[in-house]
Amino acid sequence: MVCFNKAIVLDVNYSPSYLYAGTFCLQDERFDLALKYLNLGLRIDPTNRSALFYKGVALVELKRADEGCRCLKKAFDAGEDDATDYLKEYCYDIFK
Repeated sequence: MVCFNKAIVLDVNYSPSYLYAGTFCLQDERFDLALKYLNLGLRIDPTNRSALFYKGVALVELKRADEGCRCLKKAFDAGEDDATDYLKEYCYDIFK
């Protein structure tokens, strides 16, 4: 995390740093922190489909399925194929 934070300090407008920090936090099951990084990254690049996907994953894991499914659907609509499985598993009833 120190390296990610240093990269962010060096260039606060480089959105991949936030994406990588967020995905690292997801792997470590630190979903609240992942959401913070991903939200910051989406402020810089609101169309980043990977950030939308991972934000959706974090929200679903935090039991905020409605919000998470909206992000996952946006990511899927933008071409993020990895969102398919999450949509099927967690969001089927929401998007009927």
